[in-house]
Amino acid sequence: MFEPFISSKNTVGVGMGLTVARHALRNMGGDLVLEDRPGGGVIATLTQPLERRRRVHGS
Repeated sequence: MFEPFISSKNTVGVGMGLTVARHALRNMGGDLVLEDRPGGGVIATLTQPLERRRRVHGS
C-alpha cells in the first residue's frame, strides 16, 4: 500500500499520497497504519506524539 506507483490510466495523481503522509508522520515520531476492513475497504490509524522528542547530537 505504501509503495509509490505511476498509472498509465487516465487518472488524477500519481499514487504518492499515502507514501508522503506516512513518511511525514514517521519523521515527526508518529506513524500511519492501514488494516483490511472486513467486507472491504481499510481502517487507517494515524498516530502522532503530543510532544516531539529532541534529538541528541554527538552521543
